Amino acid sequence: MEDHNESFYEVVERISQSSGSESSGGEGEGVPVGDPRPAAADYLESVRKDSAKGQPSDVIDESYEVRGCGCRSWFCPGCCTGRGLSVRERLIPILETFKGLLMWTFTIDPKLFTSPAEAFKYVREKRCISQTMRKLNRWGFLHTFRYFYVVEWQKESEMVHFHVLVDSSFVPFAKVCEAWNRHRPASAGPVEAERPGFGSVRFSAPAFENPRHAAHYACKYLIKFPERGFPDWVYDSDGQIHRYQASKGFWKNSEPQTPVDTPDASGVEETLSDEDCCPICAHEAVGTCDHCDECGWSVLEEPESRQRLTIRQRLAKCGERSVLLKVRSILDSQTGELKVRREFMARLEARITRIAEYMGLNRHSQRVVPIGRSDVYAIIKQFGGKTISRVKEHCGGEVTLKSLTIIEVMDADAT
Repeated sequence: MEDHNESFYEVVERISQSSGSESSGGEGEGVPVGDPRPAAADYLESVRKDSAKGQPSDVIDESYEVRGCGCRSWFCPGCCTGRGLSVRERLIPILETFKGLLMWTFTIDPKLFTSPAEAFKYVREKRCISQTMRKLNRWGFLHTFRYFYVVEWQKESEMVHFHVLVDSSFVPFAKVCEAWNRHRPASAGPVEAERPGFGSVRFSAPAFENPRHAAHYACKYLIKFPERGFPDWVYDSDGQIHRYQASKGFWKNSEPQTPVDTPDASGVEETLSDEDCCPICAHEAVGTCDHCDECGWSVLEEPESRQRLTIRQRLAKCGERSVLLKVRSILDSQTGELKVRREFMARLEARITRIAEYMGLNRHSQRVVPIGRSDVYAIIKQFGGKTISRVKEHCGGEVTLKSLTIIEVMDADAT
């Protein structure tokens, strides 16, 4: 009978000792009949299922690795590039449904506000981009009410400007300026001579070769980290600053969207927020991510509430922790397609460089450390942190072979 009062480490050590005393030959030999354990070759036999399609599949290889946890911030030089490339690939098929492609750049007159932060807050609260697009749509210059824009910061003034992709073939320049300058604050008084009403407008891309060209042009501001970084007022914000936005429903489908004739509906913009991304592998989902289809992470691994940090604080935490993943190469028996899937196993309270040192590796700059099956238990015991306490919490204080997802590795390696 299994003793539920045993600790996690006692369970693993008991399995290891019993397996070592009962085994007299190679792996798989000498195991009690009531608790069979497959040999190494059998362990990689067909799993006969595919979690995504329900089709037969074969596990042809299995390994383990440790990966560093990035901060996933759009303002991090190490994390923004991958996220920018992901957005670009999602953007291309949507732009392919546009009947026309134009890009406008909108700026803000710095004399109208006391600081760049105040100007940015005004544009967001007044929904200036959305209202400008709404005006152009009412005037009949847009094919559909779909748009995507990227935010950029000017080097000297630290003011924001917006690069906006719209579904249009032609808009008179005077009309675009009229729609944008309507957002001049009432408190600003009359327009000064030779100054714009609200900000300048530039027709930044008169022609694109194809939708891919447009997506690459727009997303270059997301992929490439600015040479000077970002202004201090951005780093010290509470994280509610997005580097890009899109019209309502933009990411859900490629059907043309017509705005409902209400201010609330027309002003809604959406983006892939941090909550839409897996906190482990940064896989992007539609809607809040509570279970990742890419690495298997579950919200159950994050029981504690999160405190909102400034962007600067998030960047300081980039790479502080790592995760242990099981890597499976799966061959679809029906299509012959080879897929690589990573399953979340445990969070490790150490940087990837510290784990590399523990493994005796001299390469401290690498982002991935391969782990042998025999080293998994040692890694978890050394750096597992809250892994064991979380399992106890979600299993009513009991730690058993069934309740602990990582125990299958220990059981397979106990020789």
